[in-house]
Amino acid sequence: MIKAKKKFKNNRLKNIISLSFFKVSNRRKFFLYLAILLMGILSLTKYFYNQQLIQISVVKTFIDIFLFYLIVISILNFSKIVFISSYKKFNRFSLQHKDNLITGIESIYWILLITTLFIGTLQFIHINLSTFFTSFALISVAFSWLFKEYIANIIDGILIMFSDDFKIGDYVRVGDYVGRIRDITFLNTEIRTDEGDIVFIPNTLIIQREVTNYSKVKFKRIIHEFEIDKNLFTKVRRIEKLIIKNLIKEFEDIFEHDKFFLKIVKIKGDSAILAAEMPVTKYTFTIEEQMEKNVSLTVMEYIDSQEDND
Repeated sequence: MIKAKKKFKNNRLKNIISLSFFKVSNRRKFFLYLAILLMGILSLTKYFYNQQLIQISVVKTFIDIFLFYLIVISILNFSKIVFISSYKKFNRFSLQHKDNLITGIESIYWILLITTLFIGTLQFIHINLSTFFTSFALISVAFSWLFKEYIANIIDGILIMFSDDFKIGDYVRVGDYVGRIRDITFLNTEIRTDEGDIVFIPNTLIIQREVTNYSKVKFKRIIHEFEIDKNLFTKVRRIEKLIIKNLIKEFEDIFEHDKFFLKIVKIKGDSAILAAEMPVTKYTFTIEEQMEKNVSLTVMEYIDSQEDND
C-alpha cells in the first residue's frame, strides 16, 4: 500500500515536471523550460555575486532587465498553456487543433507581452511613465494618421478572432476570391482558394465588405438555370430524370438526389427558363462549377439527340 502511494506520488510529480497533462507541443515546453532555467541561473548569479554587481551598475541593470523579461515570458507562457490546453481538453480537440479562440489567445499573449516588457524596460532605465506618455501624446495624432490602416487591421483582426461569423476552416467568398480560411493574423485573413492559391485579405475588408460564408448554410444547394425551346416543353420530366441520373453517376457521395427539384422560372414566347436545384452535403466553388457543367452537358446532349431523331 505504501509502495503504491509512493509510486502514485512519483508519477504525479513526474507528470507535473514534464507537463504531460497539458495538451501542448514539445516546442512550447522546451521554450518554457529554457526560460525557467535561464531565470534560475540569473537568480543564482545575483545571489552569489550581488556585491560585485552593485559596483558594475550597467551589468546589474542588464541582468535585472533580462531577469524581468524571463519572469514575464514564463508567467504569460504558462498562463497561455493552461488556457489553450484546458480548452482543447474540454472540447476533446487534437494537439494540432487551431481555431479562432486559440488564435485570439495567442494574439492577446503577444499584446500583453510586448506591452509589459515595454513598460517594464522604461521603469528599469528610470524613464517616468507619465512624462513619457505625455510626450507621446503630442505625436500620437501624427502616429495614428500614418499607421491608421495597420491599427484598424489589428482591431478588426481581434474582432474576427473572437467572432462566430468567420472561423478557421470556413468556406467563404470575399469579393472575387473563394476558398477556406487558413489563418487569421493581426493584419490579414489568409484564404486558400480552390485553385491552391494563398490570398491575404486585409482584415478591414473582411469586416467592411459583403462576405458569403458557405459553411454557415445548413441546407446547401446549387441552383443552375438553363433555357429550352418550346418543342421540349413536354420532355421536361425526361430531362429531369437524365439530369438526376448523370449527377448521381458523378457526384454520388455529395448529391442528395431525393431532394432535387427542377422548376420553371419563366416562360417567354417560344422558350422557357428552367432552374435545377441541386442539394449537396458538401459545397465548394469547384463542385458548383462541375455540377453546373454536368447539367449543361446533359441538357445539350439531350437536345442533340432529339434533333438527330427529327
